[in-house]
Amino acid sequence: MNKNLLVITTAGQLKWLKEAVASLHDSLDVLIVDDATPKSVGIRSFCRAKGLLMLGKGKARGLTDSWNMAYQFFYKSNYVNCIISNDDVRFPRNFSFRMFAGLKKFNLIGPLSNSPGNGSYQKWGRYGSGLKPHSYNVDQTQDALKGFHKAPFLEVPYLNGFCFAFSRSITKFACAPKLLLVNPKKTNVGNEGDLVRRIKARGGRIAICRTSYVFHWKQATYKWLGRRALKCRDTIWTHWTNPPKTHPHKTHSPKAHPAKISSPKAGPPKTSSSKPHSHHHHPKPSHHHHHH
Repeated sequence: MNKNLLVITTAGQLKWLKEAVASLHDSLDVLIVDDATPKSVGIRSFCRAKGLLMLGKGKARGLTDSWNMAYQFFYKSNYVNCIISNDDVRFPRNFSFRMFAGLKKFNLIGPLSNSPGNGSYQKWGRYGSGLKPHSYNVDQTQDALKGFHKAPFLEVPYLNGFCFAFSRSITKFACAPKLLLVNPKKTNVGNEGDLVRRIKARGGRIAICRTSYVFHWKQATYKWLGRRALKCRDTIWTHWTNPPKTHPHKTHSPKAHPAKISSPKAGPPKTSSSKPHSHHHHPKPSHHHHHH
């Protein structure tokens, strides 16, 4: 069994999920946690065709719930390292192993990004230059960070939750060591803050990896809804769980199922504005434990 797990959270966003998976080159077990399984279009069949593990839900319960389901799977399946990521991303080669290398010293590590969200610690522009980051040049954008190979890790007070790595040491800081990574009350907002506060309060350490980079289509969902503020995450989540009749996706209902894992091949990304996942923040403790 691969000791490293990548979890991609989605809410029925097949287009975004396909593009994220197509960009992946690192040898990782891949688990998809879908927050909109009954209304998803093709997520289950896509995962089966690609040999990806999948966990779904009977109803949408938010992003924090997806994180907690991912954590339970990680904990019970005896993986050593894990990355949890949004689906509106592109992964360059070796982004994961560069973060994993710091997990003996740090308890939570995030990559740099073109658009990391809150705070500027993870902003690629602070560390790299010479090109404009985009979905089609993720490897070159990461390569521009070569100057930090001698000192890749920088301790920081906060991380954005669009993509983060941890090892089994995270159990010391989990909301409930065997069940919950983050407080289920933080349905869609404040979940990374909840985890960060607990790590810091219990003497843990948080860092960014200045040689790892992940492209992030930040706020694609917010723009689709004509919104900008982070506080609209719950509004977005409510929108996906009760879509209006004019919503661009049809709603079928595949059920969730784990399958086997494989590592997908790269393909050209697209930049269409079809709705992405309300990344960030959801919950209620889930008790679905799926194993390999």
